[in-house]
Order: sequence, then structure tokens, then C-alpha cells
Amino acid sequence: GFPAMGLKPGSDIKSPYRLYLPERFYAEFSITATVKLASKEGGFLFAVVNPLDTVVELGVHLGGAGAGMSNLSLLYTDVATHYSSQSVASFLLPSSFSRWGRFALKVTAEEVTVYFNCEKY
Repeated sequence: GFPAMGLKPGSDIKSPYRLYLPERFYAEFSITATVKLASKEGGFLFAVVNPLDTVVELGVHLGGAGAGMSNLSLLYTDVATHYSSQSVASFLLPSSFSRWGRFALKVTAEEVTVYFNCEKY
């Protein structure tokens, strides 16, 4: 089967990623989340980092982008070819996430799609 994980607020897992994820990550995957931001600045919902904590290999960042808007970014970095974190997709969503909101990221070989409150953006 495929791995499924749930993270609670304040989770701080410091373990080798191979305990939770395969050595070579899937070419196609999805990430779903229900979130409410504690501050307008936002932050990482989760981040898998290199051993030095300097590069985000896989992560989702959500932050404010003006009145009633948020920027959702998917970071996916091949550390064999990049020395800094790479954002592969960013989406402007019509929510400040001051209330609970749901989104899903669908990653295929061709594209990254976001669904916000069950609607495709």
C-alpha cells in the first residue's frame, strides 16, 4: 500500500525520512490537509529536510498573500542537482485560512493541481 500519515499541530518529527518515506519518492502522489493558520505569516505545514536542515526536499508552505488571500507552495528538491530548496508549484487561494479550510495537491508526471474546498483551481 501507499503511506498515509497524519500530523497534529506542533508535531516535530526528527527521524531519518526513510523510516516514513521510500528512498526514491513516488512520481505521482497527493497531499491533503485541513488547516487553520495561527498567524497571517503562515509557515510550513510540513517539511522533509536534508540532514543539515538547509534544503527542503519535500514540503508544503502556506502563507498570507494580502487581504483574504493565501499562497500555497509545493517544494520538491532533487538534492543531487540542486543546493537550495525548489518550489515546483505555487497557487494563490481565495482564503486567509483564518477559519478551517481544506485543500489537496495532486502531483502527476505532467502537472500539479490544487483543489481548494473541493473545487479545482
